[in-house]
Amino acid sequence: MGGLDDGRVVGYEPDYPSLRNHTDGYWATVFDDFEQAVTWQARLNAALGMEADTAVETAVRWAMRHGYFPPGYRKPIYTTNRIDDIKARLKLEDVLSRLTELRGRGDTLTGRCPFHDDSNPSLVVWTKIQKFKCYGCGERGDVVDVLQKGGISDA
Repeated sequence: MGGLDDGRVVGYEPDYPSLRNHTDGYWATVFDDFEQAVTWQARLNAALGMEADTAVETAVRWAMRHGYFPPGYRKPIYTTNRIDDIKARLKLEDVLSRLTELRGRGDTLTGRCPFHDDSNPSLVVWTKIQKFKCYGCGERGDVVDVLQKGGISDA
């Protein structure tokens, strides 16, 4: 990527980014890659009176916030989408049944809590909403919480 010189971006000169109509009816600028996004945002920042270095740094942060990443950049593994994928793929009752025996029918299952020494069944699992609660120790949550607390690594 080029640098800023007197408010102009020099070096890489991309074609004007395309305008695309989003499904909700507004038009937005869509850049082809990280370098084009940073270049155009740096131009805008310089036009607004920012110093050259600040304009480029701010443009890089803006580009990454808006989903443009430099080549080779590794996005975080556990994003909200990744957690939603885990919840959609794994059923709570299947994961908990690897830790303790569950009994019951329909939408509610009971069993001994795997998170403390439980002599009587105090764990309740609501299969319809994919949540659990232990009335003995107070643990509660969903399948992600069980995976974090239970230490199941091959689920």
